[in-house]
Amino acid sequence: CCTGIISRECVNSFAIDDSVILGWANGARLFSPSGRLLNLWRQETQACIVDRATFDMATVSRAQGMGVEYVLNSSVRAIKVRGDGVRIEATRQGEGLNFEARAVVMATGFSSRLVEGAGLGKVGDFVVGAQAEVETMGVNEVEVYFGQEIAPGFFAWLVPTSSSRALVGLLSRRSPGLYLKKLMSSLLAQGKIASAEVKPSYRGISLKPLPRTYGNRLVAVGDAAGQVKPTTGGGIYYGLLCADIAADNLHRALESDDLSAKNLANYERGWR
Repeated sequence: CCTGIISRECVNSFAIDDSVILGWANGARLFSPSGRLLNLWRQETQACIVDRATFDMATVSRAQGMGVEYVLNSSVRAIKVRGDGVRIEATRQGEGLNFEARAVVMATGFSSRLVEGAGLGKVGDFVVGAQAEVETMGVNEVEVYFGQEIAPGFFAWLVPTSSSRALVGLLSRRSPGLYLKKLMSSLLAQGKIASAEVKPSYRGISLKPLPRTYGNRLVAVGDAAGQVKPTTGGGIYYGLLCADIAADNLHRALESDDLSAKNLANYERGWR
């Protein structure tokens, strides 16, 4: 449930590969609650749209090239922190699977029971995003829609990903599916999309960080930590920035063999 919009700054800072970029945007068409259009545009490109699935796989490949090993089709049941290390208890196809580690990075996404179980608390505020891929009719710019009748408290979007496809979605505190259905019916009536009969996906999005994002031998990063831009729900750039800070602090903590909560508190000070 991600539009894949990231800034040019993010692309440059993290050397995002051109192969995952679907297109660039110089601006956006903003529609007020009354339907009035405000067209924002600049000569230079402001943001790009990445294919989120391809971006994730490219990131995986990059990590594997640095020595990361992935254990797939597995579910972590518990994380147990001890004085001399961490024990991760998991299952794969019904069989137990345990790991020992010096430290754990929790990057489990929105609202994980593991985060709460680690004593880091709960995300204090959130919305639900709803999004679907649609066939478009002549839409070549990002469009953003505002109004309590469209997306209560937030906004909706239509983001072109190719000459004939786009992502339509919104953020809402209540009934996101209902509001998305109404939005797609309106876009269909305006001739912007070819059909409203598509199946949306849903996802919770944090609007406030966790009360604490570190503990003895562990840190939380990204959506799991609530490191999301609260005005837009965007998390790619913030997640990458905070992962960098986490990596730097963990590197120093591992070198000094001090993985105490007191020492890892530097991570939270850094990202905040």
